[in-house]
Amino acid sequence: MARTAVTLGRTHEGKFVLIAGPDVSIVEQLSNWRKAKTSFVDEKLAELRFQESDGPMLIHRMRSPAQQTEHDQRRADETARAQEADKKLKAEAKKKADAERAKAKAEAGK
Repeated sequence: MARTAVTLGRTHEGKFVLIAGPDVSIVEQLSNWRKAKTSFVDEKLAELRFQESDGPMLIHRMRSPAQQTEHDQRRADETARAQEADKKLKAEAKKKADAERAKAKAEAGK
């Protein structure tokens, strides 16, 4: 029996669409799937599925442009919070080091 494959897409609304059926070669489908896998944003598709007749299903999940914008904003907010926390820690460490330096200087002057 010859190996076959199908490539399906799931829209953001949850509907499945046939992208390539068994009449398209496995090599071509896998090549197209790998190219699509480099993108994480798609206006129409939320998921891309590649299934060989005798192999596991490969699934690639994508975001809509709106979801990507939310994701980018969330990451920017998290980065900003982390940078603020880092600044506070550095300031506290500098204060502590300055206090220790002053204390050592005072003790050395006695």
